[in-house]
Amino acid sequence: MSAWTCDFFLPVGIIAYAKTLKESIGTATPQGRFMLTVFGALAELEREGILERQREGIEIAKNEGKYKGRKPIDYDEALFKQFANVGGREKPRQPPQ
Repeated sequence: MSAWTCDFFLPVGIIAYAKTLKESIGTATPQGRFMLTVFGALAELEREGILERQREGIEIAKNEGKYKGRKPIDYDEALFKQFANVGGREKPRQPPQ
């Protein structure tokens, strides 16, 4: 099984008894794991193609002046800073790297 398929399915425990009802493709056999890997690779390829076409479309729209991005969100900066310092921290919390 490819690393991608194992990383995706093993942590959630799907690999143990996954089996289709119609085609008799299960994960208990090497052939079944191979088919699951191929399906996963095809899905990943399709998703990457969709994202690439989306980026190209956005770039074309930007060049034509039709796409300006997301509108800014109005917020109260003082209130934001007040809630950012909850817990006695000097800086707002940053997501883990």
